[in-house]
Amino acid sequence: MGILAVFALPLLLIAISGIIYIYQTVTWLVSKSAVQNKVVVITDAISGLGKECSRVFHSGGARLVLCGRTWEKLETLYDALISVADPSTTYTPKLVLLDISDTDYIQDVAKEILNCYGSVDILINNASMKVKGAVQSISLELDKKIMDANYFGPITLTKVFFRKVTYGVHPAEVAEEVLRTVSSKKQEVLMANPIPRAAVYIRTFFPEIFFAIVASGIREKLKTEQEN
Repeated sequence: MGILAVFALPLLLIAISGIIYIYQTVTWLVSKSAVQNKVVVITDAISGLGKECSRVFHSGGARLVLCGRTWEKLETLYDALISVADPSTTYTPKLVLLDISDTDYIQDVAKEILNCYGSVDILINNASMKVKGAVQSISLELDKKIMDANYFGPITLTKVFFRKVTYGVHPAEVAEEVLRTVSSKKQEVLMANPIPRAAVYIRTFFPEIFFAIVASGIREKLKTEQEN
């Protein structure tokens, strides 16, 4: 338990720091009027960081397209945003139903999103699927659904918008930075040893290094189960 705490605490601090950094960046963009009149698409806008970004971007004068799986929750978010907004300085948000794991109809949803304003300036891929459980207990069917939600869905949506994105960092630059970081941290990924359950979620963002992340954790878990 002591080892788990030693590794879990730094990861928790990193996650919290990342959220704070993203929030501060969004707030800075709004303060600089960088998002005013820009078309901002947010997937899973009804929860977590997506919901907070919706509030901040809306108050900053962005033209929002809010996506989510539940129409009732989207309407609740819509009501919350317009109830505190100044209609003279903000745009009425557009609502679009989107299940990011259903890759078969993402193209159609993308067209619906583009029909709202004709272009996309900023895309925030907040939607994802989180599953708690030991890796060896997850079915192949659920594995595929997780990958659809966390990788294939977002990348499909992003590719559709490539020709319509008119603002922000080019996706290729982000991809290069991620690959560079992962390549320089091959040994450090083994620190996931005490959290093999988290790897079920993490692996979908770095599928090529999945086994490097979870291998030692699984070995330890099986060894403990055999000893008991």
